[in-house]
Amino acid sequence: MAYNGIVPSQTFGQGSKDSFDGDGSTTAFTLSKAVKLATDIEVFVGNVRQEPDVAYTVSGVTLTFTGTPASGTGNIYAVHQTANQGTLVPPTGRAENLSTLVTSGTITSGGTVAVTGNVTATGTVEPAGDTAAGDNAAIGFTAAEGLILTGQGSTNDVTIKNDADADVIEIPTGTTNVTVAGTLGTGGLITSGAGITGAGLLTTGGNIVIPNAGTIGSAGDADSIAISSGGVVTFSQIPVGAFIPEYDIHRITTNTDNTADAYITANWERCDDAEFEKIGTGLSQSSGIFSFPSTGKYLITAFLSVQARSGTVPQGKTNLYTTTDNSTYVVSAVAEMHGAADQVTTVSMSILFDVTNTTTHKVRLGLITAANNIRALGSSAENRTYITFMKLGAT
Repeated sequence: MAYNGIVPSQTFGQGSKDSFDGDGSTTAFTLSKAVKLATDIEVFVGNVRQEPDVAYTVSGVTLTFTGTPASGTGNIYAVHQTANQGTLVPPTGRAENLSTLVTSGTITSGGTVAVTGNVTATGTVEPAGDTAAGDNAAIGFTAAEGLILTGQGSTNDVTIKNDADADVIEIPTGTTNVTVAGTLGTGGLITSGAGITGAGLLTTGGNIVIPNAGTIGSAGDADSIAISSGGVVTFSQIPVGAFIPEYDIHRITTNTDNTADAYITANWERCDDAEFEKIGTGLSQSSGIFSFPSTGKYLITAFLSVQARSGTVPQGKTNLYTTTDNSTYVVSAVAEMHGAADQVTTVSMSILFDVTNTTTHKVRLGLITAANNIRALGSSAENRTYITFMKLGAT
């Protein structure tokens, strides 16, 4: 015959008993577990059942009598019912298949809690133990290591994805390598003792430091660029492209005065032709004295259009002077000419000047003749008397 009535609750319970000794003065006693209603327990004093909410009340684990129980050993006891208990405790050794478990307290397990669906938390999940090498996917914590992620996959041990389910960071199985699929940006220092390899873009707002005597290269040429402990850079191949850090041209815009011995001090300008653009900072000039923007080895070449004046000039000289103490100038290069009156001769000269100090190392040009006068020709529209500076490398 079919069952007619309320469907039995699919819960379980386990009764228990608490015993107390009356002392003739105590009215509140602590139960072994919390209850919600006075009717959830049966209370006896001297084997006489007490009336719920009249002779006693309950609040959590506290049983309070409205009167004072008499003295006696074990003369007070409470029997816990199995309904409306605040904590759901399955009997020992029994397995349950629960569709939903809702709790506002703490779930404590001495073994493994296996979940086939998703675990959702409105707060944080805080592991308190370390992971192990055999864990397929584990989150752990130790005081020394902090948060620990341990995985074990056929391709990667750990994979971090974005909201499009695309791989962002990968740790290949069984390795200590890290693969970044996109751009790695950093505002600090990137330091590597074993090298940095990547197919993408490496962006940094700070420095990239390699070991002393380390190399920077490609997969096919690992030591394309070698950097010594002193900072000297060596290329394994001849560089292709612009590797000139400084290049500049200065010229005089008008003819100099006739002279037998003088520096060229006035009317200098940086070449301002439309097709010219300096590389780097460029040199500064004051009264014909040129100062360098940085230390290094500079190739300096002077070109002069020199005109004989006041008769034939049997020997005229154009000198390139240098100083390494910002005071005493010496002749470092000479270009000579001779000619009849008003004859123009073009001469040039070059030096390689090692500028070890930008304050003390400087250059200038001058004219000198043994007989009669000469002058250097200038123009603001073209280079007639001019000097070029090209930095080739470090000092």
